Amino acid sequence: MPHRSSSSGNKNQLSLKMKIFYHYNMVNVQGDQDVDLTKVIEFSQGHTGRCFVHSKIMIGNIRKVIDVIQKGTEEQKQNLFNHYRTNAEFYDNINLNWVVCIPIFDPLRLYESKKSDKSKIDNDISSFYSELDLPLNGPVLGVLKLDANVNYDTAGSKTKGLPMKPEDQFKDSRVDTIISMLRVYNFKIGDILSRHFGSS
Repeated sequence: MPHRSSSSGNKNQLSLKMKIFYHYNMVNVQGDQDVDLTKVIEFSQGHTGRCFVHSKIMIGNIRKVIDVIQKGTEEQKQNLFNHYRTNAEFYDNINLNWVVCIPIFDPLRLYESKKSDKSKIDNDISSFYSELDLPLNGPVLGVLKLDANVNYDTAGSKTKGLPMKPEDQFKDSRVDTIISMLRVYNFKIGDILSRHFGSS
């Protein structure tokens, strides 16, 4: 959710950033808190920031992101950092490998999205990122984010995991079910936030 903070150079100069206000079960397998709980990010930074700014559903293969950072060429790394407006340190201590983000709209001010040409995603980016337009748009109050450890469909895997490419994950019935459930909660959360901020 949006968060107001003072810049380091001038205490009177305020800037809007984002941090987690509401969370559930954000612990790793060892029981330690997720590193995202302490992060304060810039708008349009990472999956959450891009989701907030562009008002689209976003899916990310974090396993592939880490692979690019650890094994990719300098050009691939720079493309990734430019896309997410991040750096290598941003991904330190991440222990989950998949994420989906959905914008939380103000349900009282929704309008029908204009049809637009689908933006082309660079091949390097599409290996770990994809986005989906929504039929409705409006003021964004926050981002509903779900991240997890999932099995990917790779050679030698015993069970059918998710497709490696995020674009293909949108066509997966399991992901479609997750997104449908998140969209239901999305409207409920938006209604709560709209009533709260509208009365404050």
